[in-house]
Amino acid sequence: MTTTDANMGAGNDTSDPLIGQTIADGKYRIVKVLGEGGMGKVYMGVQKLGDRERSVAIKTLQPELAQDPQIVARFHREAGTVSLLEHPNTIKFYESGQLPDGKLFVAMEYIQGESLAHVIARGPLSPQRVEHILAQVCGSLAEAHEHGIVHRDLKPENIILMQRGQRGDFVKVLDFGIAKRDEREEDAQHAKLTRQGMVLGTPPYMSPEQFTGKPLRPTSDIYSLAIVAYEMMTTKLPFQAQTPWEWATRHLTAQPVPFESHPEAMNNPPY
Repeated sequence: MTTTDANMGAGNDTSDPLIGQTIADGKYRIVKVLGEGGMGKVYMGVQKLGDRERSVAIKTLQPELAQDPQIVARFHREAGTVSLLEHPNTIKFYESGQLPDGKLFVAMEYIQGESLAHVIARGPLSPQRVEHILAQVCGSLAEAHEHGIVHRDLKPENIILMQRGQRGDFVKVLDFGIAKRDEREEDAQHAKLTRQGMVLGTPPYMSPEQFTGKPLRPTSDIYSLAIVAYEMMTTKLPFQAQTPWEWATRHLTAQPVPFESHPEAMNNPPY
């Protein structure tokens, strides 16, 4: 899940019991629902800072999922993971905790912008724009990789473009929620989850090793970023499939559709 109205589809469910409530010892007031996914909800909140306020995004875990120790462990790992990252192109993490009803939450930077997925839907990006965006994403990933962190769900929906001062296309990389530290014991846990059928990633963008449960390294993110780059230049994916099994087969055995087969991209070549 992301923290932008553009990417999540904003909502304002006044029946939600958290709306209007304050959490974390009165630090954050919940204003509205931004979106909901399989893991939980994301809310917009307000934090009082002296005589000023700032908007924050509050991610909560679905109550039923909080009963699963493995999912709870992944949620706590997100908090620890993102807290290590300070790159300007990475979403800022504020704190994590637990609500009175047992729900876990993470408070983070509220991002207003447009997802790269929405931008791609309007047509191929120019080579200069692609390079500008990729350089920033690479900066965010480089810091994460230096900490031994693999994002492993890199996709256009998790790359937000925002306006910062006079600068457009300022990138924020979001959703390190299934990121992992590069540790052997977590490699074993990932293999176990994969065998149980829990796909940790988004199949069109997953690296071959993600499908096979092999240990993940920074090269896995690089593979996913290459797919994002291909899509930015062509508006298409290098493989076509319908089910996770089909995606796995394509990524593991097929050759990507040649870049040259996309006339729209050849009219705006990346060289």
